[in-house]
Amino acid sequence: MDKPLPKFLDDARAAAFMAAAAQLPDELDRLMIQILARTGMRRGELLGLRINAVVQIGTGYWLRTPVGKLHTDRYIPLDPALKTLIDTWIAHRPSWQ
Repeated sequence: MDKPLPKFLDDARAAAFMAAAAQLPDELDRLMIQILARTGMRRGELLGLRINAVVQIGTGYWLRTPVGKLHTDRYIPLDPALKTLIDTWIAHRPSWQ
């Protein structure tokens, strides 16, 4: 039997999901949802990110994902708002993270 294709959220459900995610008590949870939603990254790529994953290329900022299934690094452009969220989390993260 074929596996069903993933289902996408319509605009109203996507907005409700993001509003609910913004209310999560853990800052890292909120950030991870924002990264996944705004970049289209896979879960495994997110979990493989390193603290130095944000790189500047020219005047823009990019998220360098680790070697993936194509055995090459991938660079994803970062929205300025997402870059700010990442910078804020890095500056205030617990020392054990």
